[in-house]
Amino acid sequence: MHYDAQARVGAFGGLSVLPTDHRFEVAERQLYTWCAWDTLFLPALLGQQARVESTCPVTGTEVRLSVGPDRVGAAQPTSLQVSFPAPASTVTFDITASFCCHVHFLADQAAADAWVAENPKGLTLGLEDAVELGRLATQQLREDGRR
Repeated sequence: MHYDAQARVGAFGGLSVLPTDHRFEVAERQLYTWCAWDTLFLPALLGQQARVESTCPVTGTEVRLSVGPDRVGAAQPTSLQVSFPAPASTVTFDITASFCCHVHFLADQAAADAWVAENPKGLTLGLEDAVELGRLATQQLREDGRR
């Protein structure tokens, strides 16, 4: 959980009203997410379509996606990858500082290769694989929400 300057909750569970690098528009409301991966599974948890804007940290390329509860509708660039840090590097209690700060959209395979060269224990996944990983990681939350 993150708080704003007035000690109000500003972010929780990956969704934020506090600006980050990952803009997330849902139900005509401008929000943000802690990392690129959040944008891929939050629409399913919210049951809403989302428009996503981000930037590839390697190339500076603007990233735009349309993500629904069941799938990614459109993505520019079309060959997006998603970066993930090495599992051993995420052992702290601050998920934004240990995990989320490493999870980005990468414009293409060349950007992914460059990111891995700088983060040799990390990995990248294609967009569809990252979506599936998010689906699996949040399956229990979605099932609990249907009860």
